[in-house]
Amino acid sequence: MKFFISFEGMSIRMNVPVPAINDFERFLNLWRGLYVLDDAFYHKAISELTLDVDPKIACSFLIRFLELWGVEEASTRISPVELSQRISNLKPKLAKMDISILDGKFNKMKDEIVEAFREICSVKNVGTTSASKILHLLRPKLFVMWDINIAKRFGVKMSPKGYLDFLEKCRDVLEGILNEYRRSGISDPESYLLNKYGKPLTKLLDEYNWLSTRRWISSTTPCLMQFIRGQGTLGAPSQPGSRRKSI
Repeated sequence: MKFFISFEGMSIRMNVPVPAINDFERFLNLWRGLYVLDDAFYHKAISELTLDVDPKIACSFLIRFLELWGVEEASTRISPVELSQRISNLKPKLAKMDISILDGKFNKMKDEIVEAFREICSVKNVGTTSASKILHLLRPKLFVMWDINIAKRFGVKMSPKGYLDFLEKCRDVLEGILNEYRRSGISDPESYLLNKYGKPLTKLLDEYNWLSTRRWISSTTPCLMQFIRGQGTLGAPSQPGSRRKSI
């Protein structure tokens, strides 16, 4: 792993480590082996969702996605009417956010990103974890999902401003990963990763972040550990559990 330092004015921000290519792809392959049905729903959601979210769509895609990703009782605790209304309010801003997290326009949208995150969090029973997932589905190339464990890894607070800090650090990590691929001889790593995994960089980073911050990874069955190391066949985790408990 390599560390990067970013200079912002006169301050220095220490970023999280950039994983080596082998480590990054082993966790992505692990995810692909463990969460086949989750991926099927994910691809369905991002291919069909638009910014025109009515209550039915909010329930069928966004709230169902939250439940699938471990947000307990989302369907009974979150109002699809309220959620769809908040998204409608944000539509003009979200329409301008159809960009990659690595796009140079990111720096001009920081205030809008914080405002969008805060607005989604204002929906009753939608917390900071759920807000990141909802925004990711609406703008998958820009927003990265997180939870409390990932926030701790990145050294940021679970708040609207903390989420912006998180995205800025995600930009640094992704740039570092892409540079690692370029140094390995892959001239267009974004296309390489998209062709290989069929998901935006933001989702791939989320998969790496999530698996690499789970304690049960270190206590899984020997078969699964062999899979992580790129050997043998896939086995089930000894403590599968739910993926993301926080709201």
